[in-house]
Amino acid sequence: MRRFKRVINTGDKFTRLTVIKLYKKIVGKKYAKCKCECGSIKKVLVSSLISGNTKSCGCLCIEKRYFNNRIHGMRSSRVYRIWSGMKSRCNIPSASGYKYYGARGIKVQKEWKKFEDFYADMGDPPTNRHELDRIDNEGNYTKNNCRWVTEIQQGRNRRSNKNINIDGVKMTLSEACEKFGADYRRTLDRLNLGWNPLKAIKTKKCEYGDRFSSKFKDAYKKRREID
Repeated sequence: MRRFKRVINTGDKFTRLTVIKLYKKIVGKKYAKCKCECGSIKKVLVSSLISGNTKSCGCLCIEKRYFNNRIHGMRSSRVYRIWSGMKSRCNIPSASGYKYYGARGIKVQKEWKKFEDFYADMGDPPTNRHELDRIDNEGNYTKNNCRWVTEIQQGRNRRSNKNINIDGVKMTLSEACEKFGADYRRTLDRLNLGWNPLKAIKTKKCEYGDRFSSKFKDAYKKRREID
């Protein structure tokens, strides 16, 4: 198939460059004198104009480089550290917590690859006590699956949280302890010993054999081995 060469004339515009003069061929190559939108004058190969390889005097490349590497000024902020930690535990096998996130297939949505995009969606934590939390613990870090919650609220949403029934109402152990003013660790130990949930929650003082019996020590040792 015959290929037709494109003819350019003075006044033609290619992205930011406008042709103001055409030169005769120099060693078999044709050049054009162009004026850039920024005001600079540049001598450009005509073939580069037509192919799109040259779009400006160089100012466009500088602007793109600056835009892509712009400094947001938040590298030392808490929200930046939260974002960085989120990416590390999902993408870096040597990172602390990777086995609970990246190894389980938990990923960060591609739109949050840049901090600016994450910050635009989530903003700052309401207080220093708020942490980034996934609503669905089996889901990824996405805009629709993430929220800012306090440490207590985040604790209620952990995979390892224990659910119990108190007077026919299902709640997490942390919620039950908070509601009845019970000690979380003591109550958990009692449940591991086989106590009735209601008794474990409402018994305020340590009963004989509650915490120091050989039965407790054996149960505690087994639980530690499992963990």
